[in-house]
Amino acid sequence: MNPETHSPNNSIQMPNKPLVYIVDDNLEQAEVTTKLLAREGFDAEVFESGEHFLSLDNSPDKSCVLLDNHMPGGMSGLDVQAELSRRNAHLPIVFMSGDSEFRHVVKAMKSGAHEFLQKPFRSTELYSSINAAIEENKQTAESLERNKEREQRLDALTAREKQVLELLSLGFTNKMISKELSIVVSTVEFHRANLMNKLQAKSLADLIALYRGETPNS
Repeated sequence: MNPETHSPNNSIQMPNKPLVYIVDDNLEQAEVTTKLLAREGFDAEVFESGEHFLSLDNSPDKSCVLLDNHMPGGMSGLDVQAELSRRNAHLPIVFMSGDSEFRHVVKAMKSGAHEFLQKPFRSTELYSSINAAIEENKQTAESLERNKEREQRLDALTAREKQVLELLSLGFTNKMISKELSIVVSTVEFHRANLMNKLQAKSLADLIALYRGETPNS
């Protein structure tokens, strides 16, 4: 079985299985890796250059890049990683190489790679690295989505509601806020109720946690 290789115009099938993009100019090695991944229930798509891989417009949520660093005649793995970062593409990367210098490993890891596998690697190393990378990326995406929703809710608050929320986060009581903002207590209570509703908080502790970007208790 030959590995499935792609040209810049190929479209992506959206699979239910986790999808691993293998970027490796060594097609024999890519074929072996494809078969190993299939045993563990992964789909794989092979690209024999970083340039071909970067021609993709999008990728499934459950996907990972298995990226060779040393590809003579074209972009290196580090070049591909830098371009993905420039595009703000949130794809987890597992590097692999047979002759990378230590400084390349350090640079890849500092730039956000999940793992750097030394060829030849064991199948268990491959599986655990890819599974961990996909799970970590999933958690990161969920966290980014939560933060985005939080920012949208905070942006929807009125200027007065933001003032009340800030003072609540500092431990001010309704009476203290009333005095600080020169408004009656009933108005403070009104703004506080609106805050609870707009930020979908169940308690004052949740309200303050959301304001600070922390995880609510309830």
